[in-house]
Amino acid sequence: MVKNLQILIADDHPIFRRGLKDFIIDEFPNVAFTEVASAEQVLQVLQKKK
Repeated sequence: MVKNLQILIADDHPIFRRGLKDFIIDEFPNVAFTEVASAEQVLQVLQKKK
């Protein structure tokens, strides 16, 4: 069992992000997801994480 897995999905298409999240959640139901739509948002999220 995978514990404390965090996944950041970055893509400018919300439908693609949702589909990818649904696909991954089937395999890893206890993961935490963050979704962003741009590289700028990726950098903002990563700066907030340790």
